[in-house]
Amino acid sequence: MTPPILMILGVPFEQWIDSSGFLVETVEPGSAADRAGLQGGDWPVIWGGTQYLIGGDIITHVDGVRVTDLASTLQLVRGLTVGQEVTVTWQREGEQMEATVVLQERPTLPADLEQYRLR
Repeated sequence: MTPPILMILGVPFEQWIDSSGFLVETVEPGSAADRAGLQGGDWPVIWGGTQYLIGGDIITHVDGVRVTDLASTLQLVRGLTVGQEVTVTWQREGEQMEATVVLQERPTLPADLEQYRLR
């Protein structure tokens, strides 16, 4: 979440620190995020030539660890394992929510197979 996105979403300045985290664009049906109740965005916005869906939940903590930047979040996520129980905290419309889920193996998505398509 960057300040411009927080402004677009109408988050008051005094709530920016509490609302910083990672915006959920989409949630795959049946995924751990889906089972936790996370919701993706529904408002398409073009930013720098790329379309994003905003308006979804904002993940703020994973297992009590604040997620604020890409490097530390990637390190946190790389330490997670299939079958591990994880507590996720997020913001939805200014309200804090939390759920605990067991991580499952990520299914292969059509975009994952794109590299194998004959051109």
